[in-house]
Amino acid sequence: MFGLKQKPFLLMEQTPNQQNWQPFNALKKPGEVRMFSFQAIAHGANSVQFFQLKQSLSGAEKFHGAIIPHSGQTTGRIFKEIAQLGTDFQQLPASLLDTSKKAQVALVFDWDSFWGLENSIGPTTKLDYVQMVHRYYALFYQAGIAVDLISTDMALIDYDLVLAPKLYAANAQFTAKVSEYVAHGGQFVTTTMAGLTDDHDHIIPGGYPGAFHEVLGLTFDETDALPNEQSVALVDQQTNVLGTGTTLCDLIQVSTAEPLAYYGDSVFYQAHQLSPLTILAPAKPTTSVRNPILTS
Repeated sequence: MFGLKQKPFLLMEQTPNQQNWQPFNALKKPGEVRMFSFQAIAHGANSVQFFQLKQSLSGAEKFHGAIIPHSGQTTGRIFKEIAQLGTDFQQLPASLLDTSKKAQVALVFDWDSFWGLENSIGPTTKLDYVQMVHRYYALFYQAGIAVDLISTDMALIDYDLVLAPKLYAANAQFTAKVSEYVAHGGQFVTTTMAGLTDDHDHIIPGGYPGAFHEVLGLTFDETDALPNEQSVALVDQQTNVLGTGTTLCDLIQVSTAEPLAYYGDSVFYQAHQLSPLTILAPAKPTTSVRNPILTS
C-alpha cells in the first residue's frame, strides 16, 4: 500500500486469529498478531484494523477469526492480545504519524505483465509472475533491506536499485524512465521474458528483449524452455560452476553487455561464443553510465 502513494496508509483489515479461506487455516501463535501489527507500522501504516470484531454466525466467513468468538467471551487469548495491542499503540509517540520510511530498493509489480504472462501460450506453462516477484522480495526481506513495491508509473530516480522481474509488458513511458535512470548511474535488474511486448500485448519487433534491447546491450531470438526435472549448470569462463538455471534459457547475443556466466555443456547452445549467457554485468559505458543487469 505504501508503494501506491509513497505516503502513510491505513491497514484496513487483518485477521486477529486464523483465516478460513486458505488450504489450511492455522491459528496465529501467541504474539504473532502483535508482530504483524508492528511490522505494518514499520512499513508505513498509521493504523492497524481488524476483521472481524464478532465472529459471524452464518455465511462464507463464519469460521473466520474474530476478536470476540462465537462463545461471546472476552476473557480468551485473542481478545486479551488485541486489547494489549491497543495499550501498546497508545505508548507510541504521536510524532510517528508524520514519519515515512525511505527505501533504496524498488520492486516493480506490473498488472499488464501479470495478466499478459497468465494468458501467454508458450514458451512454458511454468511462468508464474507473482511467484517471481515474491522470490525477489523475499531475498531482501530476509536480509533486512527495505523494499518499495511500485508500479511502472512511479519515479525511479530516487532508488539505488530497481528490480523488474519478468516485466513482460513494457510501455514506452517506463522504458524511457529506465533509460534515464541507468544513464544517471542507477542499477536496473530484470529477467527473462522482460520487455517483449508493449502495453497492448503486441510483440515489439526488432528482436528480444524488445523494449530493453538498447539499455541492456544485448539481443536474442531464441529461448529454450526446460522440462520440470531438467536444469543447466551456470559456469564462468574457467567452467567453474556458479549455480544452476531452470525454466528458461535465452540464447543471447551481446553488444555492449559484459557476460559473467555461461551455460554449461549439458545444452547444445553452450558452444555458441556469443549466446550462452544468463547473467550479465553492467554494460560497458559509451557516452553515459549504464548499469543494466539481466538474470534468469
